[in-house]
Amino acid sequence: MSALGGAAGWLEWVVAAAVFWAAAEDFLFRRIPNASAALILAASLLAAAYGTSQPEGLEALRHVGAYTGFFWALGVLAVGFVLFMTRRMGAGDVKLAAVLALWCAADAPLLVFAFSLAGGVMVLGLGLLRIAEARIALAFEAAAAAAGKTLKRTPVGLLPASERTGLPYGLAIAAGYAVHLIGSIA
Repeated sequence: MSALGGAAGWLEWVVAAAVFWAAAEDFLFRRIPNASAALILAASLLAAAYGTSQPEGLEALRHVGAYTGFFWALGVLAVGFVLFMTRRMGAGDVKLAAVLALWCAADAPLLVFAFSLAGGVMVLGLGLLRIAEARIALAFEAAAAAAGKTLKRTPVGLLPASERTGLPYGLAIAAGYAVHLIGSIA
């Protein structure tokens, strides 16, 4: 895909916004909205149907890049299903990773490698992650209070330490997508 420019630029912006939304929701609430994955899936289908994907035109469906993205998406979905069933990854994380593999097409191996590496780094920095969660959750709560609003959901960082389980793997997936964007620009 053309990274944030050219004919496919507006779709890349939609995908980037959906990834940011998913990562923010996952960080704050440990939940990735289905709508974010649906937006990325819709963008992928539009790009393929209207010829704004890489490679150009409807011929993309017959090109190795489109097949690569499709098969990587299926592979990510299959491995993700196993990780979900063993409670190692959330369903939202699996859906987000799969649709991003479809979107990234021939860059899907880079995406998967990058988000796997970012997930490992996130595990190594778990203590710092927990501190960041608490501080950002407090700032989020203060901003809501200053606006005269109450939070409808409690951010993970405000929960007791015993209830802060899991990792916001949406952050790692977003980092993998950022590597894809940087690679597309270069």
